[in-house]
Amino acid sequence: MIPSESGTHRHIDHHKNSRHHKEFKVLIVDDHAIVRAGLKQLLSSSQDIVSTDEATNGQEALKKIRAQDWDVVVLDISMPGKNGLEILKQIKCECPKLAVLILSMHAE
Repeated sequence: MIPSESGTHRHIDHHKNSRHHKEFKVLIVDDHAIVRAGLKQLLSSSQDIVSTDEATNGQEALKKIRAQDWDVVVLDISMPGKNGLEILKQIKCECPKLAVLILSMHAE
């Protein structure tokens, strides 16, 4: 907090103007449109997220990962065709440093 001329305090957001401020590009991979839309809406409220895109299945996700640099992939574990774990193995073979967040409806 920094005192202003009026005697009140104002908050300075050091991250906003920092050279170390990281902006993220996120790919959302889920076969349910409502889940993708909800995640996209949540992420859009963050100043750190500069772009999001969607993929409806693992093959589409791999195509988008190969075509563009992403910072984070949000990956559903249960999808038709190749499941999330199979896609995760392939992502990690091709892009070992790419961060992947796994979504699951399963308790374990």
